[in-house]
Amino acid sequence: MRHRIEGHGPETIFVVDDVPTEWAASLSSLGFSVDGTTATRSVDHHSRHIEAAFATLAMRLPAMVAQQMGSMEVPWADCLSELASRLEDTEIGWLLIGTAALAIRGVRVTPGDIDVVTDEAGAQLLADLYRDELVFPVMHWPGMGLFGRAFDGARVEWLGNEAFLSESTGPWRPIESVRWRDHVLSVPSMEAQLAVEERRGRVGHVVAIREVLFRG
Repeated sequence: MRHRIEGHGPETIFVVDDVPTEWAASLSSLGFSVDGTTATRSVDHHSRHIEAAFATLAMRLPAMVAQQMGSMEVPWADCLSELASRLEDTEIGWLLIGTAALAIRGVRVTPGDIDVVTDEAGAQLLADLYRDELVFPVMHWPGMGLFGRAFDGARVEWLGNEAFLSESTGPWRPIESVRWRDHVLSVPSMEAQLAVEERRGRVGHVVAIREVLFRG
């Protein structure tokens, strides 16, 4: 397997040649375009730290794929604690969503990554805070906002969209605060996350959330 970078600036493309057959589905899930034995990932004008990010991606890709395939443990709790510590002295608003937001409240799920919602400025700041761990430069995700990804032992992924972060209009409302490992984290209510998992048809997660919501 070989890595290379084509182009420069907004035209930069990260290319993985000779992709193992068993990696194809995982790379596609990780946001690569896969064509035969070649996988690519491009950037856009929102991106920063491009060369550093792609250099880190080349080193971290095997571990990312192994975690995606379930053959390597995901140290999500330590990564979440590190994320919270990095953001404590900043002024950006952020919301923990996904399975990590469930796991910290005792729901029997196994997080595969850390998912965060912030605004566009926060998305760019996270790219700066995670410069040494950045593996996907921030990019525009049509209809969603700015997306970025770091790998700090586990994937840390963020979406910059102020409307999604809003307490009044965001899809993860209502929002509540949870104390975990000496951090105070903003998370969607359990009912909000239940509705999301029901819409996504993830039956196992729905059952696990209901066990906590209707315990006793």
